[in-house]
Amino acid sequence: MIWDFKDLSIREIQPPFEGKSNTLKQLTTNTSSTFNPYIFGNATQEWLDKEHGIKILFTPSAEYPSIGNTTLLRFNVQNLKTGINLKNETATVTVINNLTANIGAGTNKQTANVDFAIFKNISAPNGSFSLKYRFLQAGTHQIITRVNSISTPFKALASFNVIVR
Repeated sequence: MIWDFKDLSIREIQPPFEGKSNTLKQLTTNTSSTFNPYIFGNATQEWLDKEHGIKILFTPSAEYPSIGNTTLLRFNVQNLKTGINLKNETATVTVINNLTANIGAGTNKQTANVDFAIFKNISAPNGSFSLKYRFLQAGTHQIITRVNSISTPFKALASFNVIVR
């Protein structure tokens, strides 16, 4: 699908500063996605976590998954300043199927035609990890990953989108 835009405007809106700080506001101001798959497709996406000084890269392979084919979902966790992969992590990946239809309609996990699948305790000893997933319907799917560092105590949460045709 090729889109043609006329008079397109993209803005980032920052929340107003308030004297009090809470966890939710820290998360939104210190973590940001720098990739919009609605405009650029499914190439490598980047999530920055400035609070913990890390960058999470996500790449689906094939770049444009199709219904029923297996897609490799690859992740790299890097030091934000040096670009070097971090060591000794574990990850949890949640795939939320087709955000554009029936949001919140189901609660099943890892069965045919469900709303989400969860993969836990994925080892990432060298900062890289991957999993294979088969998308069963077209649309925009959300990939949420939580990275737990063993060597340096932090937990990072990142979100990516995959467009399936």
